[in-house]
Amino acid sequence: MARIRHVVGIDISKKTLDLALFWEGEYSESFKIDNNPAAISIFEKHIKNLGCKVSNTIFCAEETGVYGEFLKQFTEKTKWRVCFDSPLRIHRSLGIVKGKNDKADAKRIGDYALKNLKNLSYYAPPRKIIQDLRYYDTSIGRLSKAYLLLDSKRKCNLEFNLPIYSDAYLRSMSMIENDIKQLEKCIAELIAGDDRLSKLKEVICSVPGVGPKLFRALIITTNEFKSFDCPRKYASYASIAPFMSESGTSLKRRSRGTAIGNKSMKTLLHISVVSSLRNKNAHFYKYYMRRKEQNYKGMKLMNALRNKMIQTVFSCVNNMQQYESPGEP
Repeated sequence: MARIRHVVGIDISKKTLDLALFWEGEYSESFKIDNNPAAISIFEKHIKNLGCKVSNTIFCAEETGVYGEFLKQFTEKTKWRVCFDSPLRIHRSLGIVKGKNDKADAKRIGDYALKNLKNLSYYAPPRKIIQDLRYYDTSIGRLSKAYLLLDSKRKCNLEFNLPIYSDAYLRSMSMIENDIKQLEKCIAELIAGDDRLSKLKEVICSVPGVGPKLFRALIITTNEFKSFDCPRKYASYASIAPFMSESGTSLKRRSRGTAIGNKSMKTLLHISVVSSLRNKNAHFYKYYMRRKEQNYKGMKLMNALRNKMIQTVFSCVNNMQQYESPGEP
């Protein structure tokens, strides 16, 4: 691989992109362009004229969700290497920072990339079907939140004898239910029409407690288990891996999960674990009782069960075999 000579730090906002070009490790110049495919293509031609090549240039930006979609599409088409890193990781690596503007942020992101060249992970676009699955699943989540909000307000209105508004809420809730059913149908068709996803669904959903919602979340967050090859790494990502907190003799706390992680995955895993414990003859319930006898209590006990579920799912996927409870043929 050619030596990295040029780095472009990018600060992404809804309407614009601020870019800072670093030449041979030194800041060169800044640019401000519109956040759309045409402007990004013009910028690409400009840096090519300056001498930047795909083999010796990288882009680095914060992961900003949908605002970075045009940049991701640009990466897929042109094969330029782009790192979308955690905003929290970049921010904490900068040390003491005074003042803030988009131009300065782009330079700071470029500095971060230069200091961490060996540790950068470049964006690898998921398959089109996984992107569609993510959009459908995100839409269902947003509609579900809207449904719960309307239902809460409807019940409140009934308590205060406001039936007219309650009827309006019911009509809206009915439309949301239909939209969710339609999206669920689209997701089912996507999965059924893809051999790999169909097989993964059979394998993953064979684990007790794992349902369609957790299956979708696992597929999306792991990119079909290509982004994570180790259950411990995924446990850390889902904020359920315990970490020590000790310093000298004055600070010594029990190991616990951190606040940094995917909290929605943590919630889904918790729900799945509770569901798996309903069958008192199943292996998960026996594991639960064994840990309880070892004086595991409260959330420490639930955390152990969530980790057990992740390990079980990864084991089934790595072997591409459906779950079989120990002792079963």
